Amino acid sequence: MSLINKILGQSTFAALVITLSTTAYALEFRVDGFASVVVGKAVHQVKRTDGSDTTYLANTPQGIYDGDWDLTPDSIIGLQLLTRFNDTFSITAQATAEGQNDFDLALEWAYLTYHLTPNTQILVGRQRLPLFYFSDFLEVGYAYHFVRPPQEVYDLPFDDFEGIQLEHRFTLNDWDGQIQVYAGNTKDTLTEPINQGQLNDIVGGVFSIGNHWLEFRAIYGHGDLSSNNISRQGVLQDTDNAIDTYFAGFAASVNLDDVMLLTEVVQIGFDDPLGPDQGLGGVKLTGWYVSAAYQWDTLTPYVVYAENTFDIDQESFFLTLANVKNQDLSSSAWTVGLRWDFMQQVALKTEYTKRHDHSSGGLQRILGKDREIDLLTLGFHAIF
Repeated sequence: MSLINKILGQSTFAALVITLSTTAYALEFRVDGFASVVVGKAVHQVKRTDGSDTTYLANTPQGIYDGDWDLTPDSIIGLQLLTRFNDTFSITAQATAEGQNDFDLALEWAYLTYHLTPNTQILVGRQRLPLFYFSDFLEVGYAYHFVRPPQEVYDLPFDDFEGIQLEHRFTLNDWDGQIQVYAGNTKDTLTEPINQGQLNDIVGGVFSIGNHWLEFRAIYGHGDLSSNNISRQGVLQDTDNAIDTYFAGFAASVNLDDVMLLTEVVQIGFDDPLGPDQGLGGVKLTGWYVSAAYQWDTLTPYVVYAENTFDIDQESFFLTLANVKNQDLSSSAWTVGLRWDFMQQVALKTEYTKRHDHSSGGLQRILGKDREIDLLTLGFHAIF
């Protein structure tokens, strides 16, 4: 059995709804937990044009590694509670304490599930926004082989939304599939200069299908991004002038005995440049990665290659003055690592990431090699 299949079989976090036995008059409860204790540091940094050292954003918005050992960016502990009233209704809640937020307890999920049929359910409330391959268990470090999913793809500030979602599972010969359709709104704290951003009127869908060795997943979402801290040509891009935004992605995984291959590509597009007025506003963000892992008894060595490109608006007054044209912020990263499942439901991981800045020459003259950095991380991951 491959490592991913083993994990999905063990972890109750691999699905949003867990089937429980119930009685006619008694409530049924189930509590599951997860924890990651991760320490890391930048082992190679370069100077930006302003004299500061480059850093590594491991967890949006404040999980940043610099030249000192730090366990706050990736460390987290969480609990998930499922309460089943009967065969028709259940409630799921998840609370987490993240190192980047001083381990303050926060309620991440709280939603009601209406089990329409054994294969169809409706979720209402605050829940995970299903944008990525690992979205359903993104915070459960035990559930994947690397310390964190590649940030060239997973660096997105919106994780959760408040709304409604329809999930339907189906079988087609030897293939099992799922269709998800969702709608709602979200509000999260973003990094500078966007702060207090909102994504409203979200509508999206997910289609996934797979068999015992091959899986595909395709997603598309659309919404209106607004903030009181961003503007375009002097016009505040608040809810009355929101930025039309789309998100599209595709993932494929292959599990052949002990060999695991995984690739994922995402693209986020904006109809107006996302950034401060007359600044480095971007119009399209594209990221992708490919990963290979080999399970050898309790050890799983792996390698990941990832790329990320942020296309810059050419109408920016700031760039015009600097005579900067056809520019983009881009980077690539190699990661090598080792996972050791030394105890049941407990894993140790170590990995080294080497990131190169490939941004256009004009932007490197302005910013320096802002993305150039090497990172070493060690992680302890468990489910309970």
